[in-house]
Amino acid sequence: MDTGQFTALIGSFLRTSGHNTVVAEYAINEEMLGLEIFDSPLAGVAAAGDPAFMELRRGGVIGPHFLLPEE
Repeated sequence: MDTGQFTALIGSFLRTSGHNTVVAEYAINEEMLGLEIFDSPLAGVAAAGDPAFMELRRGGVIGPHFLLPEE
């Protein structure tokens, strides 16, 4: 599966699963029924050896507790 197929699969799930809309049980008023809860997500992939993962260990990003893919 490539990146395009992966993001298409996520988007398809959000549009067709029935789990991304407000149902009557939880709607606070009639206008909310069927309202889409989440937009399509931003998703991406990277190779485990990508140096960008090291950036996530910097303070102010995630920090030193972030585990690298090989860890």
